[in-house]
Amino acid sequence: MLIYGYDNFRFMASNVDPVEVIIRPKPPYSISLHFRRFSLKGRPVPYFYEKNTYRRLVRVGGEVVPIEVEIVSEGMEPMLKVKVWENKEKTVEVVRHIFNIDLDLSNIRFNDDFLDMLVNKYLGLRPPKSPTLFEALVKSIINQQINLRLALTMTANLVEKYGYREIYGGRMFYDFPTPEKLAEVSVNELRKCGLSRRKCEYVISLAKMVCSGFNLEGIKYLKPEEAIEVLDNIRGVGVWTAELAYVMATGDLSVGPAGDLAVIKGLSRALGRRVEEREVRDFVSKHRDVAGLIMYYLAFYWEEYSLSGK
Repeated sequence: MLIYGYDNFRFMASNVDPVEVIIRPKPPYSISLHFRRFSLKGRPVPYFYEKNTYRRLVRVGGEVVPIEVEIVSEGMEPMLKVKVWENKEKTVEVVRHIFNIDLDLSNIRFNDDFLDMLVNKYLGLRPPKSPTLFEALVKSIINQQINLRLALTMTANLVEKYGYREIYGGRMFYDFPTPEKLAEVSVNELRKCGLSRRKCEYVISLAKMVCSGFNLEGIKYLKPEEAIEVLDNIRGVGVWTAELAYVMATGDLSVGPAGDLAVIKGLSRALGRRVEEREVRDFVSKHRDVAGLIMYYLAFYWEEYSLSGK
């Protein structure tokens, strides 16, 4: 069980040489497509993803430490090369969490031509997991009702202005802003990151709740339907935001944002007609344990089509 606190953390010295660790996930394994789609060139969200390499700061055992992960290979012979600067075992555990290493997709079969096509098309693809529910929820609030590139730009603005940063090997590493940091920010200041006034109010309200003792991270360990209900009652969080944040933080693929526009358009493309959120939920209900994975693939199926310009 991974639990991340929100205390003040000390930075370790940036002149420490890293240790290299090799991780070989169970095949099939793929994650680079996600990072390519959900990153901005040269900007932290809070990770950078460049030349098949992911880097960011994470919180481990009272320290903020850097991680750097090169995706050497994917598919049926996957390998990740991890650089760890401190606290090797616990840091590698965090890497395994973020890179969703323990998710086994080797036996995913649907006996459905379309779904099995998606499985083969996106062989082993899985979403990474957020280190904290707080990070996932703030990102999901930012993502509400705007396009992905704009959401990533706002996230990068937020990280650059309020996130921890440190230089290792001549390169900048960032972590996501803490609740303590964002609780101190005014709406007008946060607006400079590009967020609407309402979204600024939601983010600051959430940060203040956590700082006042609300156990946000504990929600990850509730049953999915209970967790969604609790999150849905937080100011500024609806069902779509709750479902997206929950799956980002937990990796529980029985849940997914059925109301996501890309998911709806993906299924509409597959069926050759316009569908609504209710039909998405009905479509995935036969495969409840991996309903979120189907939605995830539907979103990529639509995004690939829309980016092709067809």
